[in-house]
Amino acid sequence: MKKVDPATHDALSLEQPASPTKLRSDLHIPDRRKGSRRHEDTLTVDVREANALLVSVTIRAQELAEEANATKLRAETTARELRALSDRLTESEERQRRMIEASGAGLWDLEAATGQLATDARVLELMGLPPRTALTLDSSLACILHEDRQRVSLAVSNALAAVNEGRFLVEFRTHGLGDAPERWVESRAHALFDADGRGLRLAGVLLDITARKQADAAREAVLEALFVHPGLTVCLLEGPNFVLKMVNSMYRAQIAGGRDVVGMPLLEALPELEGQGFEKLLDEVIRTREPFIGQELSAQLRSGPGGAMEERSFKAVFQKLNATVGTPDTVLIISQEVTELVRARQAAEALLEKERERADFEQQLIGIVSHDLRNPINAIMLSASMLERREDLAERQRRGISRILLSAHRAGRMIADLLDFTKARLDGGFPVKLQPLDFHDVAREAVGEIQVSNPERVIGIRQEGNGQGSWDGDRMTQVLGNLLTNAFNYSPPDSVVEVVTRGQGDDVVLEVHNWGVPIPAELLPQLFKPFRRGQGSNVNASRSVGLGLFIVKHIVDAHRGTVDVTSTEKTGTTFTVKLPR
Repeated sequence: MKKVDPATHDALSLEQPASPTKLRSDLHIPDRRKGSRRHEDTLTVDVREANALLVSVTIRAQELAEEANATKLRAETTARELRALSDRLTESEERQRRMIEASGAGLWDLEAATGQLATDARVLELMGLPPRTALTLDSSLACILHEDRQRVSLAVSNALAAVNEGRFLVEFRTHGLGDAPERWVESRAHALFDADGRGLRLAGVLLDITARKQADAAREAVLEALFVHPGLTVCLLEGPNFVLKMVNSMYRAQIAGGRDVVGMPLLEALPELEGQGFEKLLDEVIRTREPFIGQELSAQLRSGPGGAMEERSFKAVFQKLNATVGTPDTVLIISQEVTELVRARQAAEALLEKERERADFEQQLIGIVSHDLRNPINAIMLSASMLERREDLAERQRRGISRILLSAHRAGRMIADLLDFTKARLDGGFPVKLQPLDFHDVAREAVGEIQVSNPERVIGIRQEGNGQGSWDGDRMTQVLGNLLTNAFNYSPPDSVVEVVTRGQGDDVVLEVHNWGVPIPAELLPQLFKPFRRGQGSNVNASRSVGLGLFIVKHIVDAHRGTVDVTSTEKTGTTFTVKLPR
């Protein structure tokens, strides 16, 4: 036997016999523990053939072990990857199942060759069939309303024939069996084809759209009512070019000028609208899905073909309608023409602005004139007072000087009233300086001063209760003076004018009463407006500028009080001022 050198033989060396001897193919390798000899990492095995031939086999054990370990490791890694892939696939399928269940959809699968239809429980429910019902294409078509059946059958045939790339989308009604309710459903699917392009199967989902269809029906009913409303213009615009799909008679008459515009893009039907911003407005309504509401939407429109352009105004609502998948966007426009109302408002605003400018000019003029008159009036009063002190005056001269003084005082009061009026209009009110005082004292002093200026009149005064509070004493004197002057002007000269001041809880009340012709009821709301004069019995009433009661009202308002008036022939006229303390 020849020895095998491990360094020069990698795996196996056989020593052939001197004469040809056939080796058996089913060699028996003894157990390693009994007939093996180990030299480092090389294993030598003696094999004895049946004809006594001894065969020596040398194997590099380490290389075989490493290769076996590597193979085992690759197998384990592949197994882990397969398990992970299987887990992810299971999770994905579970998520899809839950999503489909949450959407309320059912799954179905039609085999084209046999017509067998596999479904889940939800599809059977939507078709109005009992659970576990076996279906074919023909038996499922029998559950569809007769009016929709042919349309569904044609859609199936087209999808399997690769029409529209095998996509299937159809809406139809189901009635099921027995007392099953009628439902609107939507079915979406996609066909699968073999290598030759033949349809193998059609798999898809079934959705309940009954609620949506009911909402669509209600919306159509509302639209129908709007379209026949006599005061509204209504139109439906569809698609990116805003094609006029529907218009009512009012739209055709008022906006289209009698033109037939149905089926035409908006700017082709009404070219005068180009550049007025309506395309941008419609795009924004579609993009945001938010309605646009315009109270005075302006548009330049023609009165008819070749007619003149004119500016028109409308109250308008632009609303995007909900569209199903695959259908173009639709915008509903409802409007009402308000051109005449807008023009009337604009005319009124222009007139009001002119009136405001005129009033501002009058106030400025009154302020300037009244201010400039104060100096000459003061000079007249000063000169007349100096003349009145002379002792060498005749009685006739003295009476003339007295009349000059009275007239000058009256002019001074008128000028003061004009200045207060101007200040109230320009500044929005009267400034007041509140300080503690007794209202009874203020009233007595004011009555005394007025009595001196009007010695021919009789003034009665009555005071009750606590008169303490905080007011502007000078302004309160002005209030009482204006009310007494008003009472003198509109009462008989021989009548008594009565003044009452009364403490009343948290308020102090001032009443000025006079007899005379009652104030007409229709004039009562106007009394406290400027330049208003009543019908008096005294000639002095015509010499007033009509600002006394206006000033009274503003002074009382500045003190957070109220002023009222009652006037009857039986009880006379009473002005009542109530002032918080």
